[in-house]
Amino acid sequence: MACSIDGYVAQHDSDTSWMNTTEHYTNGVNLTTDMIQDYLAQISCYVMGSYTYELALKLGWPYGDKPVYVLSSRRLIKKNDNVQVINDSLEHFLKQLKLIHQNIWIVGGPKTINEALHVNLVDELIISHLPVLLGHGIPFFITNPHLRTLHLLDSKAYTNGIVESHYQIIANE
Repeated sequence: MACSIDGYVAQHDSDTSWMNTTEHYTNGVNLTTDMIQDYLAQISCYVMGSYTYELALKLGWPYGDKPVYVLSSRRLIKKNDNVQVINDSLEHFLKQLKLIHQNIWIVGGPKTINEALHVNLVDELIISHLPVLLGHGIPFFITNPHLRTLHLLDSKAYTNGIVESHYQIIANE
């Protein structure tokens, strides 16, 4: 999930144009197309909420032909054959999905990821902090009913100023 330094994924009007950073960090890692493709090749499928799905359609579909599961009770326009709209509880659905997919990426949004955290179905978090303070908007973490202890697996700073932190959840209290 990408968010501002102060933890917002979008402004209140769902605007994410601030994510197009023009920052330049000289000591950062240059993110190449090959690096992105290698990372995406590890993903078995994507899970997202309906608003994230609609935003992805609007901004340009980045998920290729991998299976995409959209959680929604609304009727949605299905523009790709690899998209399935799921009208089921997230907990039940993710437990079933884990039986057939090894590396599930919950793309978002905050409602979906927070619900998955709440039912202890998130193994790792990868958070990309963009070099901006929004001050308000749609928060990444909505509620946290349980203590979560995290183990830092990796952290990288990129030339565009984005700092990516990769955590493993080691305790779900």
